Amino acid sequence: MAFKKRKLVDIGLIILFFFSFSCFLLWLSNNLRESDYSSWRHPDKPIKDQFDSSLIRLNSVDKLIVYCDSVYQAKFPQLAYPEVVSETLRKRFYHNYSYYNLGNNAFGVIFAPLVGNGAAAVVIPDDIAKYPNAACSQQSILGMEIFKQKGYKFRKVSMFDSTEKVGHFAYEIYYGNGWHFFDTDQEPDANILRHYGRPSAAFLAENPSVVLAAYRKRGDPQLFKRLLINAKTGPVNKFPAPNAYLYQIVTKYFTYFGWLFFLSIIYVRKWVKKKAKNFSPVLSVAKKEEETVPVFS
Repeated sequence: MAFKKRKLVDIGLIILFFFSFSCFLLWLSNNLRESDYSSWRHPDKPIKDQFDSSLIRLNSVDKLIVYCDSVYQAKFPQLAYPEVVSETLRKRFYHNYSYYNLGNNAFGVIFAPLVGNGAAAVVIPDDIAKYPNAACSQQSILGMEIFKQKGYKFRKVSMFDSTEKVGHFAYEIYYGNGWHFFDTDQEPDANILRHYGRPSAAFLAENPSVVLAAYRKRGDPQLFKRLLINAKTGPVNKFPAPNAYLYQIVTKYFTYFGWLFFLSIIYVRKWVKKKAKNFSPVLSVAKKEEETVPVFS
């Protein structure tokens, strides 16, 4: 029975090794071909989005910062830096969740149903930047990462409408002695918000007429009025999805290097078996000698 269990463990480890090595080869193939992460879920972009496909080249946080810095230098002092970032993200993405696939985070995709259906929705900022599409929370996460690296104070703005049972996600940036609300995903009228000095979420909650005017082109302005009325701000300078971030970091590295982990376990088990086999004759001889030693009473 013990032998059969050991055999099953060995077979299981070999299967896991080949599976994880296959995941690594998939990732390596994607990486070498420089394929973008959106190859699996790439829906048509909504007509109202300001998506500019030429900005897809900005596929990392560093590249986005370099681009925003250059635009800011050209438009200063007409636009504040947070406004430049907001305009860039509005054009860089169109609205839709970006998800990992088997080619870039196989373990993250496979175990996502056990953790939660949203576990495969990308939250690592540099990975979000590799897609042309991103949801409200993902665009906000990427924007907040840019502001973190530039030294700005930031905080999330989460919203929920109990009437339509839908939520929304944006962020606020502190500059010019106050907090300023930005919604890069739903793209409210920037000129109207700029007329009011880029107000905070609290100001918008108290002035629904401004919300209705700013979101008048977004289908149902009343929805956004209700969302802003119920807006809640998060803690300052805190990453909004720490658990999902940790899960995706761990599963990504396991996708890359999991096969080494299983290979090392197979090697250790083989080494232990070999040592035990070499040691067993010594034990047998010692036991035999012990049995042949005369006992005096």
